[in-house]
Amino acid sequence: MNIVSRPNAVIEISEGLKRPVTIGGGRRIVFIAGPCQLESRQHALEMANALKEIGERLNVGIIYKTSFDKANRTSANAARGLGLRDSLPIFAEIRESVGLPVLTDVHSEAQCTEAAQAVVPETEPEMTEEASAPEAPVELAPADEPSETVVVTGPPLPLPKPPPEPLASPEMVERKLARAFELPMARPEPTAEMREVLEKERARIAAAEREAERRAEAQRAEARRAEEKRKQEVARRRAERQKVAEQQPARQTESRKGKAAPQARQATSRAAAAAARNSYHVQVRRAIERQKRYPARARPAEGTARVAFTISAGGGITGARLAGSSGNPALDQAAMAAVKRARVPPIPKEVGTASMSFTVPMTFSIR
Repeated sequence: MNIVSRPNAVIEISEGLKRPVTIGGGRRIVFIAGPCQLESRQHALEMANALKEIGERLNVGIIYKTSFDKANRTSANAARGLGLRDSLPIFAEIRESVGLPVLTDVHSEAQCTEAAQAVVPETEPEMTEEASAPEAPVELAPADEPSETVVVTGPPLPLPKPPPEPLASPEMVERKLARAFELPMARPEPTAEMREVLEKERARIAAAEREAERRAEAQRAEARRAEEKRKQEVARRRAERQKVAEQQPARQTESRKGKAAPQARQATSRAAAAAARNSYHVQVRRAIERQKRYPARARPAEGTARVAFTISAGGGITGARLAGSSGNPALDQAAMAAVKRARVPPIPKEVGTASMSFTVPMTFSIR
């Protein structure tokens, strides 16, 4: 008999869309993309418009995909999404205002009907067939038997199961090895339009990377200037304290034992307290710096966060708070975590106070 096959079907999604999406038949590629979970209406619309702009610029199809309830989280306390009822109006708005088809996942059969109200169009996707030249019938019957022609108009006929393969012979093994080492098909050469789009995209990405590097360098320079200014201020205050201590007259009373006068003893005590305070400041800074960790999720950001806290007489840290942001939430959290992990020594007795307040700048940079 003679068998004539028709080309594969093409799925076109066009109901309620400004720009239809066609899948199959050698048409442009279609991507399913979107955020992992539906966080908010504003975030969803921003992502949908950004994906639409990318699809139009690269001339590819986009199907917006997100989850209203992301159940497979690594932590039971992690955010899972807005839920089905609050997500349906957002799905409908993305489809109607942005013009992208929407795809989501459900967790039970009962959710299918509700989700379909916003995700599935009112009519079923149109199934079309590409026109092509009729193929010549293939003769399969022997010449001495009457032949008949069968035209396949529905889905492709299932192929018959192959007969069981005989025991492998040396010739069969050789043929299998030859098929295993066949080279893959070469990709078609990109068109001039595709090359132009790719070059523009590469240039845009390179410009964005240069801008990000420029901003990072500016932040690093600002952090260096702030640190240098802080060091100069510390040196100035130390010099003033030393000058005041040196100007105090070392008066001594005429006593038989040669003891120092009360004024001299007071000046000596203040100098010892200042020295102990400066030394303790250095110890606290070192203890906190040892606990500082650059968060991987903050790359490539750099900056300086200022953390204020109080140390009790026994060395306990209390009242830690962010006194100055670095401009990056991840760096701010890393600075707070370093202060809380630090183990500082007790306040020296020479300082003469039950608690001390600190404001420590912590600079994060990529080396």
